[in-house]
Amino acid sequence: MQRGWAHYCLRHFNEAVADYTTAIELNPKFISAYIWRGAARHGKGEYDDAIADYTIAIELNPKYILPYYNRGLAYKQKGEYDQAIVDYTI
Repeated sequence: MQRGWAHYCLRHFNEAVADYTTAIELNPKFISAYIWRGAARHGKGEYDDAIADYTIAIELNPKYILPYYNRGLAYKQKGEYDQAIVDYTI
C-alpha cells in the first residue's frame, strides 16, 4: 500500500494502480486501496475506472465521505455536473 502511495506521489500512476490492485487482490474489502487506485486512475484521466473504484469504496462503507468527494471530482472532470452535485450533497 505504501509503495503505491509513493508511486502516486511521483505521478507514476501505472505503477500505483498495479500496487493498489495487488492490495485489493489480497484484501477485497480494503477501502483505502480502492480510493487510492481510483485517485491514480483519475490522475491518468481514466475517469470511468476511477468512478468504479470510488463506487466500490462507497458500497463497502456508505458513511465514509472521501470516496463521495473523489467520485464527484471525477464526474466533474467528465462534465457530468448533476452526478457531481449528488455526490457533493451527501
